[in-house]
This record gives sequence, structure tokens and C-alpha cells, in this order.
Amino acid sequence: MSSGETPPARPVFRKLAIGVAIVCFVLAAIFGVAQPEDGLVAPGICLFVGFVVAVIGATGYWPPRRKV
Repeated sequence: MSSGETPPARPVFRKLAIGVAIVCFVLAAIFGVAQPEDGLVAPGICLFVGFVVAVIGATGYWPPRRKV
């Protein structure tokens, strides 16, 4: 760790991030179907947050890092 790199997220937090991502995607679907007259603000926010935490859950990093 002396090279200055941050460690990836611990496995328990990666599993938690995947769960939060699933909840966000489900909420985006519910908001998109239940209240279409309100626009796409709530589903858009849920999709963005779901995407971010899904990447954290899959890779352990945000933003995703390339393997060299």
C-alpha cells in the first residue's frame, strides 16, 4: 500500500452495494411506471445511484479502474 493506491472495497461493502443497486433499480422502475406525469427526475436519480453502486459492487472501486 505504500505506492499510494487505495484498497478496493471490503467484500461486505461490495455485497451491500449490490443490494443497494438492486433496490435503486427497482425504485426507478416503480417511479417510472407509477408516476410518469412527474417526469424522469426520480427515476433518473435512482438509475444514476444504482449504476454507481453497481460499479462499486462489481469492481470495488469508483470510478472503475483498468487492470494493467
